[in-house]
Amino acid sequence: MDGLDDQVYCLAEYNGELYVGGRFSMAGGNAAMRIAKWNDIEWSTFGANVYGNVDDLIVYQGELYAAGDFYHIGTETVGGIGRWNGVSWSAVGNQPFSGGATCFAIYNDELYVGGFWGLLKWDGSDWSSVGSGFNGLVNALTVHNGELYAVGDFFSPYVGIAKYDGTIWSAVGNSGSGGGVEGFPKAVASYNGNLYVGGLLFYVDGMAVEGIAKWDGVSWSSVGGGLNNDVEAFLVADGKLYAAGFFTRAGENEEVVLPHVGAWDDSSWLRIQPVSGLNSWAFALAMYNGCLYAGGNFNGYGFGTSLFHQIAKYCAWVGITEDPLDGSCTVYPNPSDGHFQIRMS
Repeated sequence: MDGLDDQVYCLAEYNGELYVGGRFSMAGGNAAMRIAKWNDIEWSTFGANVYGNVDDLIVYQGELYAAGDFYHIGTETVGGIGRWNGVSWSAVGNQPFSGGATCFAIYNDELYVGGFWGLLKWDGSDWSSVGSGFNGLVNALTVHNGELYAVGDFFSPYVGIAKYDGTIWSAVGNSGSGGGVEGFPKAVASYNGNLYVGGLLFYVDGMAVEGIAKWDGVSWSSVGGGLNNDVEAFLVADGKLYAAGFFTRAGENEEVVLPHVGAWDDSSWLRIQPVSGLNSWAFALAMYNGCLYAGGNFNGYGFGTSLFHQIAKYCAWVGITEDPLDGSCTVYPNPSDGHFQIRMS
């Protein structure tokens, strides 16, 4: 898979293809200004050039939405959010902001958008405000137990994290009274009934954590001894919580090697084979056609099957039908390097 010439910030599947956004200008050797698509065979461009970085992508009401620090897509003035209907780009209504959109989430059938100006929502026809706003950047959004959670670099009226029930905002733990998520929270996800927050984290409600923390609805806790650097993105898939970021190890003694991508199965950290992993930071994760894709700022071998730049895929899952057998079998070699034999006896 030929790569990209600069960083990847986001990934999303739309109409059977993988859409990739970031700050690149080439994809597969062809000009592709900040956004491109991959069909599992080759890269292609679409629409017009995006004049600014693309930070997030989401599919809403059958259209692909892009968020970032851009103001124009082609000749269309879009002010930080544009939508693609499969034929052309357009602005999203009468946008009440200009640039600086960072993240999306769909909650109660409405599209929520976070940015440097706080949080707004789009119902498919009109924009409206969401509560009293934040005094800093909203980095990530997710829906958990019927409520919308926001994390970011804000400290009033909440510190680092808050939740919204469709009517009012409220604190998570002590985030409204001297506690909260201290540091730079950048990712949030709902997994197995708990809420996970990742980033360059220092404390949650006064408890020291590293890279990641878990909220069970009552209290915060560390996750598998933590990560040795920050988390940039989460993905829930295959019964696991995948994380991507600057980290290279996990555990209290950094005993688990996780080169920028790893998985948490609710009890332990799992390395994504092979051990060499990515040689630099990962910012985005997605599942596409049964494979795990990572995008970021890397250009090294290890996570896939060939040299790659800024994007890679890992397809280690093999499905087989179950058939009773007599005797025994041996898998060789064990552990495998991605290829193995089953020896019957």
